[in-house]
Amino acid sequence: MEQYLITITFGIPDTIKDKIKKLAAAITKDLNTAVDMPEPHITIYQCKINQADLDQVITYLKDLGKLFKEVIFENSHISIKNQYVGIAYKQSDAITFIHEKIVKGINEFRGNFIRSTYIENKNKYSEEEQTYINTYGYPYVLDNYIPHLTLFAFENKEDIKNIDTENIVLENFASSQFEIIIKDKDKKEIYKIPFLKK
Repeated sequence: MEQYLITITFGIPDTIKDKIKKLAAAITKDLNTAVDMPEPHITIYQCKINQADLDQVITYLKDLGKLFKEVIFENSHISIKNQYVGIAYKQSDAITFIHEKIVKGINEFRGNFIRSTYIENKNKYSEEEQTYINTYGYPYVLDNYIPHLTLFAFENKEDIKNIDTENIVLENFASSQFEIIIKDKDKKEIYKIPFLKK
């Protein structure tokens, strides 16, 4: 049976996306190894599922979205990992609740699917991350989850030394929807699920 790779994210308002793109362009304009980034997003969970289960996953997220009007993201600190630079956000009760509900709920549809990159690069991950990969198909869950927004990245991580992190300023914002990035070998699409609590 065919599978999708799904990435469930908090949707980011268009006004914030525009500011992120302008900020990244301004900071990286003189650095030649900056790489193109996908649309700004904050990942909640990523895994593979059978294509036939996608509708059930969407229904699960719609039901969860009925519990919220919006989720606030407050800046915590600048996050630098390998060649990636971004903003980490404070863990609120709402973010933690949503993350745990999605990881444990959507994992029921995952079966035993694990991305080949995690199997082929097993030694790059800590013992805890490997346990999460085996249990949830993804290393950055539960105690290992940090809500963050990647701003830009470099082919050469040495370029990060030339970044003035004091110039990385982005206001707090509210997310009002989930987004599912759906990929298979032939396509990529984004499905948006708004929060519905009045």
